[in-house]
Amino acid sequence: MEVMDDSLKNFYDTLNSHQILLLYKGGFNQELIRSVLALTENRHGLNNEMSIVKNRIMTVIVETMQNVCRHAETYRLSDSEIQGKRIPMKPGIFLICRGQGEYIIATGNLVQSSKIDTLKLYLEKVSNMNMNELRSFHKQVLKSTELYGKFGADLGLINIAKVSCRKFEYDFRHFNNGHDFYSFSAAVSTTGKTIQ
Repeated sequence: MEVMDDSLKNFYDTLNSHQILLLYKGGFNQELIRSVLALTENRHGLNNEMSIVKNRIMTVIVETMQNVCRHAETYRLSDSEIQGKRIPMKPGIFLICRGQGEYIIATGNLVQSSKIDTLKLYLEKVSNMNMNELRSFHKQVLKSTELYGKFGADLGLINIAKVSCRKFEYDFRHFNNGHDFYSFSAAVSTTGKTIQ
């Protein structure tokens, strides 16, 4: 048992040293988003932040987690049943940590390798826009959602870019035949500043 205690203590120390406020690994669904928002809203350390900062953090949480719910690969948990139905889940990881003058919200999930080129183009496009370009593009997407996905999708990525204090970061790593692990992170300034 001492080995387990040492491992947990080391893990706890690592989380503290990196100022990780919340870490989740498992299946994503809409219920999880509600739970994470409730946990984050009352999280020690966030209570003292300006409301604009908290609102931006919440925006990024919702949008990044919804992206996982909508676009990650699906599996079904046979041991998680509600009223006899299997619950579809999207496997992934989510974390919130505090950095130098910012909060970092990150997700990771599996995506089909065949979708990566299209996703990269879109990520680059949105990431390189200034605030005026983001606002204009947001309006364009609202007018022609059929071009950008069935959920009006991709508005989420625009919303993230609008409240972030710097360009978001992303990466794709080969996982297996047909799938890559996609990681994404965005930062929210503790001063409320955004990309100009």
